Amino acid sequence: MNFKASNIFDLIIIGGGAAAFTAAIFAARRKLNVLVLAKEIGGQAALTSAIENYPGIVEPLDGITLIRRFRLQAEKFGAKVNVEEVTNVRKSEEEFFVTTPQGEYRAVSVIAAFGLTPRDLGVAHEAEFKGRGIFYSMAIEDSTLVVGKQVAVVGGGNSALEAALRAVHDAARVYLIHRRNEFRGEAILIERVTHEPRIVLRLNSTVLDVAGDDRLHSVTIADSADASHKEELAIDHLVVAIGFGVDARCIRSVVELTERDEIIVDEVGKTTVPGFFAAGDATMIRDKQLIISAGEGAKAALSAYQYFVAVKGLKPLGPDWTVKVRI
Repeated sequence: MNFKASNIFDLIIIGGGAAAFTAAIFAARRKLNVLVLAKEIGGQAALTSAIENYPGIVEPLDGITLIRRFRLQAEKFGAKVNVEEVTNVRKSEEEFFVTTPQGEYRAVSVIAAFGLTPRDLGVAHEAEFKGRGIFYSMAIEDSTLVVGKQVAVVGGGNSALEAALRAVHDAARVYLIHRRNEFRGEAILIERVTHEPRIVLRLNSTVLDVAGDDRLHSVTIADSADASHKEELAIDHLVVAIGFGVDARCIRSVVELTERDEIIVDEVGKTTVPGFFAAGDATMIRDKQLIISAGEGAKAALSAYQYFVAVKGLKPLGPDWTVKVRI
């Protein structure tokens, strides 16, 4: 296949969150020709209304604003960003070919940094109401959707707690449904939720079904230990925040994955395939945090740069720092 010069890059980064844009910043600063392909901009950070634990962020900042700053910084150094969903990645002897519905791109190396995908509830009528009352994680981007409405949030981690706290500012009532007796989120979020009188807790409860007509009208929950104890809640808006998984379909034939479809990487972001690197929540790193994803993105970019100069027979730039004296 003949490729236009505009479709040929030194490095293609798949993803639109902290890991992807940090990788783009570090790679572009080393003068690699970088393309970022993102299904959407923001990643999981965009689902967070108030980031308080990222160094340098003194006042709470919403996640999408922070990630947009990452993007602007990457573009400032020369990275190109296309909002396109990657459907397939394949490798020839020396190069990678990355396919999207808009076309195919070619690159010397690839960094997979596409994060995680929200999990479904898995109940019978869920698909009927997706986007018509059922949303995922912090998908209450437009607060007018919940003004004066009855809202339910399902989950027990940080995403669920944050969703409930965000919704309560505008909703008439917020139910927080969790299948266990205790939450798994940060202590400060748990404290805020449990002391907020407008958040009604339904602990030890599991969602059995959802119902409605053209939009969602109700959710049926049951005791986690005894499904015969049921309760139907009249709601207008259901936020599902029960965790995330890796959607690795586009790279499954290229790279080695764990049984959970997480990409296997070493300490500098290398996979088992030369030229293919990975960073962030899609990898098997233990802690899925914004700052860790950013750091992993930087490491993967530096590894990709070293690979590129080796393949091209170029002299690499020196490291950012070296140990001068042994202490």
